[in-house]
Order: sequence, then C-alpha cells, then structure tokens
Amino acid sequence: MSRLRFGLISMFLIALMGFAVGAWAVRPDMVVQAQDGKNKPVVTVVSQSTQSVFRRSMTFNVRLRISEGKITKARLIYQPRATGASTAVRVENFIPGQTVELRYVWFTRFETTPPFQIIWYRWELTDDAGNIHLTPREKGEITDNTHDWNKLSTDKIAVYWYDQDEAFGEELLDLAKRGYEFVSKKTGFVPEDELRIIVYNDQEGFCSLFSPGSCRDWYAGVTFGSLTVQWLIPGQERFVMRQVLPHELAHAFLNDWLDGRSESVPRWFNEGQATNNEFEGLDEELELARDLASQGKLDRLSLLDKVAVEERNNSRKTAEWYAQAASLVSYLYEGWGEDSLGKILEQVREGKKFYTALEAHVGVSIEDFELGWREWLGAFDPPPTIVPTPTLSIIFPPTPTYEPTPVRRSN
Repeated sequence: MSRLRFGLISMFLIALMGFAVGAWAVRPDMVVQAQDGKNKPVVTVVSQSTQSVFRRSMTFNVRLRISEGKITKARLIYQPRATGASTAVRVENFIPGQTVELRYVWFTRFETTPPFQIIWYRWELTDDAGNIHLTPREKGEITDNTHDWNKLSTDKIAVYWYDQDEAFGEELLDLAKRGYEFVSKKTGFVPEDELRIIVYNDQEGFCSLFSPGSCRDWYAGVTFGSLTVQWLIPGQERFVMRQVLPHELAHAFLNDWLDGRSESVPRWFNEGQATNNEFEGLDEELELARDLASQGKLDRLSLLDKVAVEERNNSRKTAEWYAQAASLVSYLYEGWGEDSLGKILEQVREGKKFYTALEAHVGVSIEDFELGWREWLGAFDPPPTIVPTPTLSIIFPPTPTYEPTPVRRSN
C-alpha cells in the first residue's frame, strides 16, 4: 500500500506581511547614532517603527537628524531573517533637510507573505556632501490577526496556533523542543533569536499566505528563513506533527546558522539532514534506499545534487531521491558521529567549500565516501558511469522564487 507524503517545502522567500497593525519602535532612551568614518556628520535616529496589514502592506517609518548639512537621498534596505537576500528600495517624496521623515510602503497583496516573520531593516542615507550613512539594523515583525493566535515559547522556540485547546499548544511546543534539541545537539549551535513554528488548522488558511495561484494542494509545510508554516492535514495529523514539523524545523535551524546561505550546501545534504531530524519514517527511507542498492539503482552522488521537481510530485523518482539523501546523512552519522553535521557546517561557515569540508571531516575522498555509502547500503558492484543525459529528471517551475521539497511516495 502506497504511503502518500504531502509536500515538505523548503522556501527561501523575501516575504513581508501583516494584518491588524503591529509595530516595533525605537524608545527614546534607545536612540542610536550612525557615523561612517572620521570627520563626517553624525546621523541620529530619533524614532522608527513598522506597521503591517496582513496580505496588504508593510510600512516602514523613521525620523532622522544629521548634525550638519542635509540628507538629500535615502534608501530602505530590508531582509527577512535568515534568508540571505536583502532588497534595497529608493525612498521618494521626502523633503531634504537636516531633519527628515522617511516612509516606505511595501505592498504585499500579490506577494507570498508568511505570518510572524521577522524583517531586519536599515536606512541608507546620502547627504549634500556626498557622504553615505547607514543606520544600525532594526527589526520589524509581520503581524496577523486574521485568526485568534495563541503563542507558547521557550528561550529559542515559539509556536503559534489557533482554535485548539491549551493541550494542543503544549504538545506542539514539546515536539518543537524535541526537534530543536535534536539538531542543536548535532551542531553545537544555538540561534541568537527564537525559531518560530506556525500551524494552520486547514489548507484554506495555510494557502492564504501565498501569492494568488501559487499554493499547491500537495504542500504540507514551508520554511521561510528561520520560520516554518504547516497545516493539519485531515487524517494525517500525526504525520504533520512528527515528520513535517521537525523536518521543516531542521531547515529553519540550518538557514539561521548559515544566515540564509543554504545554497552553500548541496540539496541532498540539506534534505537528508532534515529527514534524519524527523521523529518517524527514517527506517522506511533507509529500507527504500537498500532496495535501490540491491537492484543496482542508486544514483551517483553528483546527480543527487539535483532535485527532481514536478508539478504534482507523485513520482517514484522523488521518493527514491529522498531515500538516498536520507541514507547518505545516516551513513555519515553512523560512521563519523551525529556531530558531523555541526563539524562540517562550521567549516562551511568559515568559507570552505562543502565537499572540501566533507573530505576533511571524513578523512577520505568524495569518491571513496560515495563507495562506502553504496557498500553500507549493500551495493558492491562498481557504480554506474555518469552519462551526458542524467537519469534523474529535473523539472524546474518557470522563474521559481523558491525550491519545493516535493511529495514523496513509497511505491
């Protein structure tokens, strides 16, 4: 009997939103100064704030004063937490002067915008002498009161839910803590701020955060930087809570640690470590990988750097890709310890290429690592020669803004 696994989606989007005004403001006793170099005028941030209206807009406001001269040009630079990509937009319609008030409105009606996302932002200013000033980074939050959200949190984890009792929230927080502690132990890393887990009760609510027409019926969870969103699939609530949630949390953890540079590690490693973070289902993944090994159907490691993406994601090939990715990371953990994840990624954070860091950690070449993995799964024949036309189907959506982790089938 086939086991349909709804999509686990790793998204790295620039997303802004809110509903019901929410704001972060600089208190008077927290006024800060920004100065670039010696003998330049000093810019003082008098006050600043953000307001969000869910699925409509996010507004950034600031009042600034320069010690001499005039502020003549301004840009807003913003970045959703742990996404890696920042956006700079020019601020128009302000009166140049020694004191200026700037306002920028980001319209989000046609954007994909997750709730409770943290947005880091700062202002870039040019004065009449041509000096450029950058204000310190501040944060705003995308707020949402389309539901009566509840929140429970610890130091490093926060969970959000609605229209469920307190016991549900406590279970949600407990599972989130377990997933967090599992991956934290492997890495030795502690995020500076909390990771956030959002749970919708139904698909309609879940899809409300996407741009029109972009939510697919096979999506079960998404990761936006250091925040995950999932929905309670009828009849598959256990799957969502014990597999989707810790899987996506592992992606959020890695995104936060790499500051959004998840592309610095291969896809098989990212998805493999997330699958190994699930509370259930790993044995099935390894069983499928061993079946592939016995049939001589394991893909070469270089091909696993590619992700098969299909519109409905119901192909056998997708399930096989995930099984192999999961087994590679399991092989790494078993042979070199569960802290391998942290030791390799620490080298990547220091600037090493991933495969250089992997070779340094395991003490063998990538080719020998691959051969060892194949033998660990029970494949003792020489691996197939890579041909110009790969056996792994690669289909990308047109101009994608994210890469989904697809639906998986066990047969």
